[in-house]
Amino acid sequence: MIRLELCVVAMITVLSACKDDPPATPPRKVDKKVDTTRIPAPNHSPQQLMDPGKPRRVSQKGSMEADLSGRRQHFSFFPRGTNVAVQHADTGASWVEIEGALSDEGKPSLSFHLEPLKLDRKALPATFVAGDAKEGAPKLSVTYAMGPSEMWSSKEASDDPIRVTIESLEGRTLSGTFEGTLGPVSPNQSDPLQIAKGTFSVDIRLRKIDGDAAQ
Repeated sequence: MIRLELCVVAMITVLSACKDDPPATPPRKVDKKVDTTRIPAPNHSPQQLMDPGKPRRVSQKGSMEADLSGRRQHFSFFPRGTNVAVQHADTGASWVEIEGALSDEGKPSLSFHLEPLKLDRKALPATFVAGDAKEGAPKLSVTYAMGPSEMWSSKEASDDPIRVTIESLEGRTLSGTFEGTLGPVSPNQSDPLQIAKGTFSVDIRLRKIDGDAAQ
């Protein structure tokens, strides 16, 4: 009889403890927001920036287009790091780079490199030809890349070398034209890439490296 009473008391105690426990609080839902004003990414919408699997890519303002083997292509993405004019005061090194891509994925891309070239001391307009062997003349290098295994370059021999004319530099906007032929670099490519009626107008970063902060 005493054992039965102890069991009843124990059951009542357990039930009372369970009854007094407050219900578990459901986790609070937090709306994820992305501050799109921190990074100027004109080629991305807020919806794209909300996607955690898609990196943010910042583009300079600009436009570039050309006929590539007869097909008109419009380049709309200009990586901030590769659209620049640089001058090193200590070493005297200087170069200008321009690159445009068909999308913010970075490929296919068309890039130009001129070295040595000090834009602030160059009379414009000025035309540069790939393969120009004149001593002291800026060396022009042009590359069109669809991927690591599909590339064309001005370094390959061509009867119609690439020519780039820089028409003007207004503020930070560099404008000009280009045309010519690029030879295949990759062994699985055999046809040259003919470029015609090329134009560009791209905002570039102007950097003078002499111990002071770059512009």
